[in-house]
Amino acid sequence: MKQFVSLMLLIAATLPTTAGISSGSGSFVVVAMPQPRTVAVAIAMPADFVSVPLNVISDQKNAALAYEESRQAIELISQKAEEGGQFRTSRGVVSLSQHKSSFGISSGSWSQPAAAAQIYLLVPFTKERDNIFGAGAEAARFVDALHLPAR
Repeated sequence: MKQFVSLMLLIAATLPTTAGISSGSGSFVVVAMPQPRTVAVAIAMPADFVSVPLNVISDQKNAALAYEESRQAIELISQKAEEGGQFRTSRGVVSLSQHKSSFGISSGSWSQPAAAAQIYLLVPFTKERDNIFGAGAEAARFVDALHLPAR
């Protein structure tokens, strides 16, 4: 009897959530199902890193030179971060295009860079570096100390 009641409750619960439509000319059936319900869940975990996004943009007029200059800058940042051992890096979006310039009505002339790339400097939390502002300040000092190669 319990199984029968359970089966009837299951059928009664599923009937409102599905709908079948069939055409008279064939065996065409459409079934509509409601969206799955989302459950709000929160997991509190302490962060391991502070992610500091760095944008590398080349102002070279020659697209090939801009690509190479951006690649070298990204490699230098990654290398210096690994050398010190106190930072990690993660590469982000890279946008490569031919150098374009246009004239805007409200802002005068503008140009789109031929190469733009993102790299994320990951600053790990430690006992000494335990807040986001201290980690951000340390990342800023790291970036200020970088000496990018001259053209």
